Amino acid sequence: AELYEEALKYYANILTPFSDRIIKKIDEVLALNLPVDMIATSHGVIWRSHFDKILAAYQAWMVCRPAKKVVIAYCSMWNSTHVMAEAVAAGAGELPVEVKLIDVNVTSDTQVVTDVMDCAAFAAGSATLNMGLMPRMAATLTYLRGLKPVGKTCFAFGSYGWAPKGTEEVSHYLQAMQMTPVCGPVACRFAPDAETLAKCRAAGRALAEIAMK
Repeated sequence: AELYEEALKYYANILTPFSDRIIKKIDEVLALNLPVDMIATSHGVIWRSHFDKILAAYQAWMVCRPAKKVVIAYCSMWNSTHVMAEAVAAGAGELPVEVKLIDVNVTSDTQVVTDVMDCAAFAAGSATLNMGLMPRMAATLTYLRGLKPVGKTCFAFGSYGWAPKGTEEVSHYLQAMQMTPVCGPVACRFAPDAETLAKCRAAGRALAEIAMK
């Protein structure tokens, strides 16, 4: 199990932008119908068994085949965005899907990308700082954008004091990654009220409904 997790992490963080080439190469090799005794990769372990499993894994990863999984990443300042993220997770948890709630302040970008790799739906939330999004969320989304994950449904949210610029910038990042919004962004001033949290739960449930399909 640990080996497959590391293989996924490597693919997600290094190979995702080159998936079109990998698809062609795997098809090319499989068409030869050669007996396989060993797969010696340029990086990582040498495979002497379980060829069918690692090839099947690559065939899923190279098209970002979605699992019934919702990932919610957030970066909070005074806990308001955190509370909103928990509401999104609670809404998604109403359906039988895997739900991952990630605080990017304490999670490496490589792990975030690994979790996003096979999710069907992705929500990102940020507080507003200096008329922009939080630096750690900016770093995470910039890194994720460069790896070009495909086929994701998304939702942007966040809190603010003066202007909802953090949420707006998160939404722009998700658009740049060609993710499909499940609904409009939800931004609240200061601590989220009951109406805001209801919107977040509804968005989370909508993301889970997409993941179920």
